[in-house]
Parts: sequence; C-alpha cells; structure tokens
Amino acid sequence: MDLEIAGAFCFMPLLMVIAAQGWAWMICVFVCLPLFFIIYYYKIASKSRTRLFFGWSLVSFFFLLAIFELEVVPYLEILFIENFVLMCFVACMCLCVFFVKSNSQTTLPIAITSDRYESKSEIKKIRCEACACAQPSRTYHCELCGFCVHKRDHHSIWLDTCIGSKNQKYFMGALIALLLSCFYSSNLTLTTICHPTLLGGILLVPDDCSDVFGDIHISICFVSAVYTLMIAALGIFLLSQQFWLISHNTTFQEWKQGQMGLYSNGCFRNVWEFFCGYT
Repeated sequence: MDLEIAGAFCFMPLLMVIAAQGWAWMICVFVCLPLFFIIYYYKIASKSRTRLFFGWSLVSFFFLLAIFELEVVPYLEILFIENFVLMCFVACMCLCVFFVKSNSQTTLPIAITSDRYESKSEIKKIRCEACACAQPSRTYHCELCGFCVHKRDHHSIWLDTCIGSKNQKYFMGALIALLLSCFYSSNLTLTTICHPTLLGGILLVPDDCSDVFGDIHISICFVSAVYTLMIAALGIFLLSQQFWLISHNTTFQEWKQGQMGLYSNGCFRNVWEFFCGYT
C-alpha cells in the first residue's frame, strides 16, 4: 500500500478520536487540519503527484459512512426512508466519481508526421512538447498525470485525476451529490444526538448540543457531523468555482493563464452549451 494512503488510514480516525475528547480538542483539530492540507499542498502536492488527499478522501468516506450506520442509526431515531434517501445520494456520488475517474484521459494523441504539416512553426502551434503529439485547441498537458487533457480545468487532488471536457459534468454531479449527502447526513446525525426543534413547522434542526461530549459514542457522532459540514463547505466552494468558470466558458487552467472569458459567448449560452452542447 502507498505510504501516503497508509498514513491517511492511520491518522484520519485518530484525529477524529482526539477531536471527540472535548470542545477545545475538536476546535484545535479542525483548525489545524485545513492548515496542514494547505501547507502540504503548496509544499509538495503542487509540485509532484501525491496520493495523500485521495487516500484521505477514501478514509473519510468509509469512516463517516461507518459512524452513521453503526453509531447513529442504532439510536432508532432515523426512519428507514430517511436512511434510504441518504444512501441514494451516496450511491449517486460514488457513480459520478467512478465516471470522473474512468473518463479522465480525454484526448487521443495524433502522431505528427512531416507530410501533415508544412513547417515546424505550424507544428508548434498545436503540438504538446511533452507528448510530441498534435492535440485539439484548448488542450493542456498535465505534468502530474503525464498526458494531455482537452479543456483541462484542474488536477483534482482529492480524486487524484484530471478534470477536463469528458468528465467535468460528472465532477459537478459528484459535488452536488456530495453536498446533498453531507447536509442531509449531518442534519440526521445532529437531530439524533442533540435536542431537536422544529423550524417553521416542517424542518427538524438541532437546538442544544451542549452535552454531546459526555459519552464517547455520542461525541464521535457529533465530531463526525461537524467534519461532514466542513467537507460540505469545501464542496460549496468548489461547486461555486465551477459554475463561475462555466458561465464564462473558461477553465481554471485558462483563468490562471490570464485567458478569462476568451471563449465566452454570453453567460446563458455558455451554461447551455456546457450542459446540453458538445465538448
């Protein structure tokens, strides 16, 4: 097993247990964890391929799912239909992630031969120097993946794959399903272990969670729900970023290169062509 993935399998559950020891411990862990990821990304992940973030995603998924099914559901406060709906959201997310991973390599290189092009200057306009192959316009080479991606948006460290024209829709679907899963599961968890109240006569929300650290089982559930909301916050940021770039018909790669709105056809048409047009 990869050392970074093994580290994620060891440290992620350990940090959750540490955070479950009290309010101060939880705040400390959930403040330091994002700082660690930011530093690790800029020091290592932005320069070389790492599987720590992907491993952390896997461990977080199975850990949170296990806590919900083995700790929260046995309290018998959650209806079967509520659990079923949540599992449908989770299944949709997993399916979208599968399509994201399986459609990551989006371009088929075209071998450059002397009879196809008249001059070397013409070759350079459409040639990837790393692959030594002709590629469609708006194609960029990913140094981490090692191949070219058409309309490359970015390299997702959490999924350890590139996001491009063939899998960006699935990536957004995964983010939407992730948000639905996170908000719904955290609400079910918090209304189970905390004192709930009815909001507007229709929505059950947590009201008082002051005594959640009195029992280790309840505290683990509470910490998991807070951690789930942190993941949801990251998901909101990523999804908002995607919608903003799509509305300008721009990829994150092009935005970094100062090409914002270069291919824009208007906000409405950009969004329509992304979801209903051809890539």
